[in-house]
Amino acid sequence: MTEIIRRRSVETVAFTTSDGWTLDGLLYPAESDAGEKTVLLHVHGKGATMFDIHARWLPDALRGVAHFAFNMRCHALAYNTDRDDVPVHGGMYESLAEGEADLQAAVEFLRAEGFEQIVMSGHSSGGYYAGVYTPTGDDIVGRILLSPLTDNKTALSWWWPEPADLARAIEVAEAMVAEGRGSEIIPLPSWYWGITAKSLIERAATPGSEFWIERVNLRDSPVLFGWGGTESRDDTWAEIGTRLDPEVHDARIGESDHWYHGHEDEMTELVAGFVERVAGVSAWGSGSGSRSGSRAVPVLARKG
Repeated sequence: MTEIIRRRSVETVAFTTSDGWTLDGLLYPAESDAGEKTVLLHVHGKGATMFDIHARWLPDALRGVAHFAFNMRCHALAYNTDRDDVPVHGGMYESLAEGEADLQAAVEFLRAEGFEQIVMSGHSSGGYYAGVYTPTGDDIVGRILLSPLTDNKTALSWWWPEPADLARAIEVAEAMVAEGRGSEIIPLPSWYWGITAKSLIERAATPGSEFWIERVNLRDSPVLFGWGGTESRDDTWAEIGTRLDPEVHDARIGESDHWYHGHEDEMTELVAGFVERVAGVSAWGSGSGSRSGSRAVPVLARKG
């Protein structure tokens, strides 16, 4: 079997959020003059990093435009905040509001770098933030929402299937916060090993999918809405897609899982077609497996 060796020019950068947190990122320059002012901004989900999922293969495959992937504070589901050398947030300690601040800082960095067209590309909880982010200006020309988390309450029923048990857990968390113990951890039976009292209260107080839909609809930039057909939320996403007001392009891949294992090429062609549609430039670069034509991306049926 022939070994595949990939080489791609990349610049490591650090930038600061409005609340003073320093984030790391990878900036991949475009290999085409036509696409040098267009950038795909890759937003990872919980547990992932700037090297994972779509940010793992799209910068290598679509070299005709620039790419920027960065580590949000929830990267790698960090479980402690007591390190002096590399302070971390995320996982147990995650504040959902931090995600919007992280994404805002990434957009401001790209604007300062002179990029004129930004296409957001968010996966899972990254898709949540790419959906709720409503920036000023017209440089966000498209949004790619892949298997997006639309409701941060979902995990509550996994952790406490009985409503009475959840209510008691929230009461305990509220008492802990009142006592100044908001950063102490409450054990959990699945997904997270635990969650801080403060993070649990914030998650329980967030609105459901209606909030995400409303925020997506505040902007009219087109949306590429995709997911794996084998995912448990297949029907939910199909219904949500019909309730979005912007032009919505269908990127559902019927046999794929949440991470698009074995379907990377299909997703790449869908993304390439969408970028060309919204930015007017080819994302394929010389030497990157350039295709004669990207896969057509159908528009979803509109609501009403």
